[in-house]
Amino acid sequence: MYKKAFTLLEVFMVVSLIGALSVLFILPIFGSGSRLGNIKSSELIARVVQAARTYALNDGVGIGLGFDSEKQIFILKDAFGNFVQSFPMDEGYESSHEVYFHRIAPELELNGAPVYASEEREIDSIFFSAIGVSAPFRVSVQSENGEKSFRIHGLSGQVVVEDLYHF
Repeated sequence: MYKKAFTLLEVFMVVSLIGALSVLFILPIFGSGSRLGNIKSSELIARVVQAARTYALNDGVGIGLGFDSEKQIFILKDAFGNFVQSFPMDEGYESSHEVYFHRIAPELELNGAPVYASEEREIDSIFFSAIGVSAPFRVSVQSENGEKSFRIHGLSGQVVVEDLYHF
């Protein structure tokens, strides 16, 4: 005589399968919709900074990194103003972004006493020298959903996410 019921293991397997499939199909639909709304924003900034450093090193000429707010793209230009490469923010995303570059002047000390404090100054673009280094800087990305700020080390090009606001 056989019982016509499901075992606890069978029920658990079906519920687990439904949960896994819902994660695969529902999260991408209701996700942030923007590359800058998740961890990929730091990857994009890192990729753009690395590309600028690489072009400067390979070509032996300075490279400028800027942002075109109308086209929503990062732009690399050489020291002579010639276009090198562009990086789109995120195709198909309706919200526009504003990107600001801030040069960071380090705090200087003379015999242990501060000469002047660290300060930031907004600039139009970042310049990478022919050896691939720049002044330390910060990139602020703003949209209608919030702001993210990334600090970039001038020598290594390492990107550090400073401020994580809702985005």
